[in-house]
Formats: sequence, structure tokens, C-alpha cells
Amino acid sequence: MPADRPKIVTTSWDDGHPLDQKVAELLAKYGLKGTFYVPAANPEHEVMTPSELSALAKVFELGGHTKNHVVLTRVPIQVASREITECKNWLGDLIGSTPKCFCYPQGKLNDAIVSQVRASGFAYARTVEFSRTDIRDPFLAPTTAQVFNHSKYSYMKNLAKRGNVGGLGLLFSVGGLRARIIDVVEYWLKKIEGEGGIFHLWGHSWEIEQHGLWSDLEAVFKTLSRLDGFRYHANGDLVQYVKK
Repeated sequence: MPADRPKIVTTSWDDGHPLDQKVAELLAKYGLKGTFYVPAANPEHEVMTPSELSALAKVFELGGHTKNHVVLTRVPIQVASREITECKNWLGDLIGSTPKCFCYPQGKLNDAIVSQVRASGFAYARTVEFSRTDIRDPFLAPTTAQVFNHSKYSYMKNLAKRGNVGGLGLLFSVGGLRARIIDVVEYWLKKIEGEGGIFHLWGHSWEIEQHGLWSDLEAVFKTLSRLDGFRYHANGDLVQYVKK
């Protein structure tokens, strides 16, 4: 990769849980940008009210996450199409503009689902693939790291499944059986510092609460806020960096 490739930081947060407001406060504290992928309803977790979402949209980008947090590969394609379209219309009415971004619930997708997202008018769709610093298809956009202390085995499976040899160095750069999120972040930032690329951090606020990771998250945000020569973007701005 060329040394003059842009160095970029972006973040995204899934599910629209009320604790997303705590994530937003920390992002604002450290001058970082983020995209919040929100459904109107979620049978698994509480979601923010329309007024809370409207307030969040005044500061941060909101993206679609289906209307009812439906795993799209588990329903007929007609239902999946309706969930995607109704989500886009609902969110557009809420924020007063056309949403650019979509995130596949649980990262579940197939060619037909991707085609439906593209046809609905979204410009970017995020997956849950991690350990990547580029985007080759704006409707299969990967991430770099999740706010979760994954085991080294989980990283190995993710890398092997996708043939991602570029991330193998991560397994040898962190100690112990689990890779702490701050160590993962520092590994990728060092790599991007030399090669350029996109550092994309994502997570779930309810999961951060569940595993007591708020102090870890703040440490990560503090690190991300002190980077020289990096550009800070919401997810919707990443389309311009799709690898040709």
C-alpha cells in the first residue's frame, strides 16, 4: 500500500440502545465521530425513543438497522425488502434527510439481501467482519476492531475464514489468550500509521455495559483523539475511500 494513503478513524454503534447516549457523550468529549445504526424497535433490547434519536441525530450520523432489528437471512426476501425500505423511510422522516448508511443485523447477509439494500437507495452498508483497514465494496464494508475482548482463537477464525493474512501479526503482538481491546487498537493504529488505511471501531453499548468495558472504551477514545495526520469521519463519508 502506498505510504500516502489517507489515515482515517471512524466508529459505529449498533442496536439503538439507550446506553448509546453514553457512547455519544464520550465521543463528544474526545472530539470523535460516529454512526449509530438504529432500528425503530428491537425485540432483544430496549431502544431509544424518537425524541432521543432526534437529539442524537443533531450531533451524530444515524444509519438504518432494519425497522424491527430483523435478521434478514431468516425471513422471506419480501419481508427482508420491506424491513430495509421501511427502515430507510422511517429514519429519513425522523432525521429530516436521506440516510446514507445501513448495517446488517448480526452481520447476516447474502447476495439477495445486499441487492435489496443497494436498490433501496443506501450508499454504504456495514458488516461485522473485522481486522480490515480497507473497503473494497461499499455494500460489504468491514470493520477493524470491536469493543470486546475477543479470544485469540476468535481472531484466528475470523482471519482464516476470510483469508486475511494481513491481520495475522495481531495474534503475535498481544499477550495472553484474550486480546484486550486497547492492545488491538494500538496494533492497528501502528499499522495504519505506516501504511495508511481506515481504522473502524464498532460495538454495542449494551455489551459494553454487560462486560464492564466503559473505562476501556474511554481509554481507546483518548488514544484515538491524539492522532496526528488522521482524518475523522462518520461512516457515510467512507464511500469516497472505496479501494478501486
